[in-house]
Amino acid sequence: MVLILAGPLGTFLRAAGDGSPNVPRFETDLLPILQANCLMCHGERVQQAGLDLRTRDSLLRGGRSGPAIQPGSPQRSLLLEKVTRGAMPPVEKKLTDREIERIRRWIEAGAPAVSAEAAAAAKPPNVAAVTEPEVLVSILNVKCLGCHGRRRQEAGLDLRTRESILKGGKSGPAMVLGDPDRSLMIQRIAAGEMPPAKLVSEAKVIAVTGSELETLRGWIAAGAPGGPEPSPAADSLVRAEERRFWSFQPPRRPPVHEIREKGRLRTPIDAFLLEKLQGKGLSFAPEADRLALLRRAYLDLIGVPPGPEEIEAYLADRSPGAYERVIDQLLASPHYGERWGRFWLDAAGYSDSAGKVAQDVVRPFAYRYRDYVIRAFNDDKPYDRFLLEQIAGDELFDYRAAKEPTPERLDKLIATGFLRTAPDGLTQFVHDRLDVLADQVEVLSSAVMGITVACARCHDHKYDPIPQRDYYRFSAIFRAAYDPYDWIEPAQRQLELAPESERRAAELHNAKVRQEVQRWENALREAALPFRKQLLSQKLSALPEGVREDVRQALETPPEQCTPAQSYLREKFRPWAETTPAELAQRFPDFKLQSDEFQRKIDAA
Repeated sequence: MVLILAGPLGTFLRAAGDGSPNVPRFETDLLPILQANCLMCHGERVQQAGLDLRTRDSLLRGGRSGPAIQPGSPQRSLLLEKVTRGAMPPVEKKLTDREIERIRRWIEAGAPAVSAEAAAAAKPPNVAAVTEPEVLVSILNVKCLGCHGRRRQEAGLDLRTRESILKGGKSGPAMVLGDPDRSLMIQRIAAGEMPPAKLVSEAKVIAVTGSELETLRGWIAAGAPGGPEPSPAADSLVRAEERRFWSFQPPRRPPVHEIREKGRLRTPIDAFLLEKLQGKGLSFAPEADRLALLRRAYLDLIGVPPGPEEIEAYLADRSPGAYERVIDQLLASPHYGERWGRFWLDAAGYSDSAGKVAQDVVRPFAYRYRDYVIRAFNDDKPYDRFLLEQIAGDELFDYRAAKEPTPERLDKLIATGFLRTAPDGLTQFVHDRLDVLADQVEVLSSAVMGITVACARCHDHKYDPIPQRDYYRFSAIFRAAYDPYDWIEPAQRQLELAPESERRAAELHNAKVRQEVQRWENALREAALPFRKQLLSQKLSALPEGVREDVRQALETPPEQCTPAQSYLREKFRPWAETTPAELAQRFPDFKLQSDEFQRKIDAA
């Protein structure tokens, strides 16, 4: 008995079971067509509208408009519809009728991949490249861990380790070793269900690409070797001999050696310098004269040379301690903090703008952190306190409950601007936000620890004893403030905190400014009146004489006193008769002079 099913389902069942070599297959019949005509816009480098045409699974997943094919139903397949009416490819060269027919027959046959015989004869996939932990970590971390990681585990699913993926969630194991087609994780991604559209929209997560899906498929097909977590070799602790490297040792005060020419020594440091010089048959240069010494002190401490008065006063002072008094004066100068604060600001990556090439927007309140650093140097703030305030100033007191933010407390909050100095402009997507976090980790490590850790973001450091594991432990400290799935844009990172005295002073100042601006604006309007009337007369002269006076009266009469006829004329001619200050300035040079003068006074108010 033979059962024949009518309609698309019957066609699909017949074709899928048909072993005829005439049935098109994706790899042998469809892929060459797509490679020649479509993959430039829908391939590895570019995936316009989110559509990847390199694999059968990516065709099923489709793009923003939905699946590209409906197996067994050519008439419902977007791919066939686009190429049939010539909408795709969007170039002069279109697909031939023969190529379109081959696509139609392939879809009608159920969109089969390679035959079972060909699949059995094919070599197993080369998954050596996908078993590297960082490859899997980069895919899962950016695309999946927002909902299935440490912070959240939707449906009970945790995708952070091989074991947790095998354990799965409420729907069962997320993968079946050796069988990606039966693995729920692959099925959901291929169907476009994961990551969910809401996460893609709200958290700006980019959907899994075709190549990433193939990476995951190959990893599962190979038995999921290694797993997302780093291997023990890559996660090794720092060896004892590496810990003994000189730069990782705490500083110790060495003994000062006895040397010749003790008379040349001013400080214990001089002894070490002179010892090295004497070992090479050298000695110190002759002592600088008083003027050279004064210039060095000024340039070193405040960055500018002494003026004639300072030079004259110092050279005339022959009393003991004259040089020391100059040093004290320079250290007490506000310019000292401006000079030496620059070095820390450079190390911290300070900038008045966001730092991204495409989004280098101004940071309007960054100057507060700059001024904090200058004050810290001028106040001789202890270095440990200086670091503590910059790294955790907001944890030193409960600023939310503080009724009156004192200058000291404000300084602690402003100091945390150190943790926002990394380039931070265009952060629409998760990978952009992770870059901001990585840049800030680099700023902190290089400025505070004197070591760069950026290499360990992708692998164990090649030269310094920094495992990749330690890098991510370190960066995890900042995840509470730099959550890539709950990102706070720069414009939203502002606190309106100021002492009451500053608020009152600002209100009084602004009130005076507004009053002054209003006074000059009123004066400008008064000065413009005769010029407006003159220009109106010029415009009215172009109207027929019979309506000229009626229009003038309608425009000059207050609206509430207008007759119906005047209201009509006023509504009709007012837009035409109105003049702007710019138009007046262009027509009347005398008014332009007055206007420019008033504007200068307004700007100076």
